[in-house]
Amino acid sequence: MDDNSRKLLRIKKRQNLLRRMLPGLLAEMAKFAPALPHAEAVPMEDMEDLLMRLRGEGSLYQAKVSRMALREAPQPIYRMLHALRTHLDGENYFSISQLHDLWFARVNTGFIPERFEEMLRIDGKRLWVYDTTLRNGLWIDQGEDHFRHSGRTGYEWVYELCVWGDEWPLALLA
Repeated sequence: MDDNSRKLLRIKKRQNLLRRMLPGLLAEMAKFAPALPHAEAVPMEDMEDLLMRLRGEGSLYQAKVSRMALREAPQPIYRMLHALRTHLDGENYFSISQLHDLWFARVNTGFIPERFEEMLRIDGKRLWVYDTTLRNGLWIDQGEDHFRHSGRTGYEWVYELCVWGDEWPLALLA
């Protein structure tokens, strides 16, 4: 099997997986972001190149990471996301962890500051936003943080927000 045949096979497998997963997830996300079902999706043929660029670009720039307990997190994260509003109120790439390797929508991400919690509940893990140049972005993660205190192991649910790029972290400082 030559390289083109392997690439075509990978694309077909991803398309089949996306056909099974996307309708249900998109219907749930549309409740909070009505523009998502009508957004332009990155063509499957371009996803491998896009993912390689995303993995390369994200590590090149300064980052601001905030991690906080779920019970304390919504307000500080809302404030940080509102500081990014001028960047989020426009067309960006958006995805969630269940679809990250399969689907990115090019959509106005102005819904993120108000609806990130709902999006995380749908996905259960993480959401991503990248600007159209791929030079700035953010992810918001939800997960468990394990710790030891007084000889006992415990855990708590946390949100983690990471913002990177040459412009977006600076908006948090303003």
